[in-house]
Amino acid sequence: MAWHDALIAASRLLPDCTTLYSDDFQRGQWIESKDGKLKVINPFLS
Repeated sequence: MAWHDALIAASRLLPDCTTLYSDDFQRGQWIESKDGKLKVINPFLS
């Protein structure tokens, strides 16, 4: 994962945040850390 992508994901790993909308990550990808996990959704794909 690129540095700027990691910063985006890290900023979203806040309490109660479970979804990251981005076209820069792989569709359906899960990003996990000790603080939580995010599901990536590309808003430009159906």
